[in-house]
Amino acid sequence: MQKLTREMLHKLRDSLVNEIKIRQTADKIAYVIVGMGECGLQKGAKDVFTAISKKVNALGLRGSVAVIQADMESFWDRAPVVEVIMEGPKPVKYGRVTPETAQKIIESHIINKKTVTEYMLDAAEARENHV
Repeated sequence: MQKLTREMLHKLRDSLVNEIKIRQTADKIAYVIVGMGECGLQKGAKDVFTAISKKVNALGLRGSVAVIQADMESFWDRAPVVEVIMEGPKPVKYGRVTPETAQKIIESHIINKKTVTEYMLDAAEARENHV
């Protein structure tokens, strides 16, 4: 294996500087929060998180959509829960999300800006859970 020199490191840095700037300055169009508390993990939240991350990358939205882990234990009976936050409309929480429905949520809600009503936690459910 070749030993890295200072010159080689500088060349590498220079070649990656634009990519790093793009990642740091890209405007976020959405935040997708996956409930990864104990109950969410037991009900498959890790697979949902992976499916969302892969879909975001496949659509070329890596710098524009932030996929975040959070604890959403108040929704234990509806886990895994995914919340989508976009500029303008109120945040939307989806319950009992599977990897397949997670991909549908990304396509419909983020790309087409249409909520996927059949998976939404409605206002009554949110009040039940003190949100």
